[in-house]
Amino acid sequence: MSDCAKFRFELAGWVLFTFSALFFTASSVKAGDPAAIAGSALFFVACIVFMRPLLASRKS
Repeated sequence: MSDCAKFRFELAGWVLFTFSALFFTASSVKAGDPAAIAGSALFFVACIVFMRPLLASRKS
């Protein structure tokens, strides 16, 4: 598998995790559960943190 294909699969995985975090957040807000809201927000932030180096390495 080429480096470009690996990058695309890894990025697609992180994008899907990010969308999952957003839906988890929406569900938590709807349920009104503060612990779940905090957990889903941390999950979303973690996805962004992990995606940043991936995208930065692609630009160089």
